Amino acid sequence: MTADFSQKSGLVKLAGLTGAGAFPGISEKAVKTLETLPFPDRKTEFWKYSRLDGVKSGSFTVAGNSFSLTEPDLEAVRFGSAETDRIVLEDGRLNQQMTAIHSGSPVRMLTPDQALELFPGLADRLTGGTAAIPDYFAELGKTSFSGFLILFLPAGKVQKRPVHLISYTTGTFSQPKLLVLSGKSSELTLIEHFTGKSSAAGFTNSDVRFLTEENAVVHHVRIVDEPAESAHIGRIEAWMQTNSVWNSRVITLGGKMVRNQITARLEGEGANCRMEGVYLATGSSHAENITLIDHQKPNGTSQETFRGILGGEATGVFDGKIIVQKGAQKTFANQSNKNLLLSDQATADAKPQLEIYADDVKCYHGATVGQLDETQLFYLQSRGIGKDMARALLTHAFALDVLRGIPVPAIVTWLDHQILDRLNSPVHFGEEE
Repeated sequence: MTADFSQKSGLVKLAGLTGAGAFPGISEKAVKTLETLPFPDRKTEFWKYSRLDGVKSGSFTVAGNSFSLTEPDLEAVRFGSAETDRIVLEDGRLNQQMTAIHSGSPVRMLTPDQALELFPGLADRLTGGTAAIPDYFAELGKTSFSGFLILFLPAGKVQKRPVHLISYTTGTFSQPKLLVLSGKSSELTLIEHFTGKSSAAGFTNSDVRFLTEENAVVHHVRIVDEPAESAHIGRIEAWMQTNSVWNSRVITLGGKMVRNQITARLEGEGANCRMEGVYLATGSSHAENITLIDHQKPNGTSQETFRGILGGEATGVFDGKIIVQKGAQKTFANQSNKNLLLSDQATADAKPQLEIYADDVKCYHGATVGQLDETQLFYLQSRGIGKDMARALLTHAFALDVLRGIPVPAIVTWLDHQILDRLNSPVHFGEEE
């Protein structure tokens, strides 16, 4: 089977046949909505910066029922000696054979029926999207729940080993979906890792939702390192309850076109959100981050920091909005986007936004686009450091603030090496494992 985005009616039919699972009402509604939506282009406000030509003109194979992954395929995405619980999705489907969760681990995988029994309002939440208007690819994702993965951490439990969720593409059209349910006063570290065969040129349309109950703490890291000719559109949304903490870091390393849509809804008083990201794009690739932080209750805090490193003829986009609702007094919010251009041909678009409807808040935002500081380069070279190494040092330092916030040192080291390798640096400057 193939998914051809130039033939929208055929694609809708295919998506509807992939299986609704426990949410047939949601899927049926999504199919009907999708039939009314045009394929987004540069004239569509929510997609005006995106480069979707490769998706629209592409024809993608839909994966069958068999699996082909082996242990050597996953060796390159291990984080050194770090001990993790591993879950593997191959082309959007759970690969049980490659999945390894340690005995005694408190995290559980639920069926949709079990999740609905524990959280009765869950179906209503899943009908929502990250955009104020219908989103073509979000609706497309809701047409199928056949590969839906639900992780649950019970109240009071601490997941000591990070959960390493590897989403591996072999060059197909896939729609991996994940729901993370964190009980009261629990703590979880989740690393989502999108990767695949180097020659693959598939399309991933991913969706992950977090429900963090009162006093729950979630550390979330998403690494998008898919093949050079692939496309990736990913949605992340968190629903945060009273005094919960959600720390999310999105690191974009590879893919022809990568778009991350990240939303945090601070629904409970005292919720604390940290949303950070690094996006590295070279050649003619495109990396995009669309963010929304919605403060709904008093005493919430949010810290948003995104860093773009762009070389060649690459393009980078940051479009971020913070909303402080009328009742969200005593909110503190800070938003920062900085872009580093490593060539004259690279471009960056930055659009930071604040919407404030409360009168007792402290909110800040700003964005910059520039090149490496020649004075700093000269200083390092005057101390005997070669020009290439000096550039690597300064570029590395630019991203380091975001990387160091990741709570697993082995992952910081791995990411550090990956970024410096892509910058053609002969040295590494990461934390030791």
